[in-house]
Amino acid sequence: MSKFSVNKDSVKLVIILACIALVSSLLLAVINIFTQVDEEAKLREAIGEAYSSPLTEEVIDFSSYDNIEKAEILNMFRAEDGAVVILSKSTNCYGAGTGISLIVVIKGNDIVEVVSYSHGETPGLGTNALTEEYLAKYEAFNVSDFVIDGTDATPNGYKKVENYTGATKSSNGVRDAVTNAVRAYVKVAKENA
Repeated sequence: MSKFSVNKDSVKLVIILACIALVSSLLLAVINIFTQVDEEAKLREAIGEAYSSPLTEEVIDFSSYDNIEKAEILNMFRAEDGAVVILSKSTNCYGAGTGISLIVVIKGNDIVEVVSYSHGETPGLGTNALTEEYLAKYEAFNVSDFVIDGTDATPNGYKKVENYTGATKSSNGVRDAVTNAVRAYVKVAKENA
């Protein structure tokens, strides 16, 4: 029967490595506290840059809303002027892991602002569908320009934004994020007005 022996140098090494790991984790925790980003504050700041009317403290409850496929509503706010500000994300795009998140502002049934919030699209290709000029094409829409049924929302045939050549998948992501925002507005925000 063999005896188990412990080498004192090995024990010292394990204790030293454990202490280093503990100090490192404490240091990282402290750094995280000072560098942590408040996502809601960041979002509210981006909305303030995109839309002139300040937000109210009211956050619209959209928990009962069923998103369209490959899209989701991340947040809904009401602005002081009565507009509804929606953060909508679509994964129907090239950078599906990150998706395309848009700030969509709807006031009096009109889309008055569409702004890119975040994305994982390829610079110079997919990002062409996220330019101010391309997104502004949706600002000519009214919610009545969309056919909204139980599970979908699509632009009417006579009024739609053509895909940006070379950025088709990104254009699809933009379209889905906007149409999901419109559908959420019609099904949730108007009901709570």
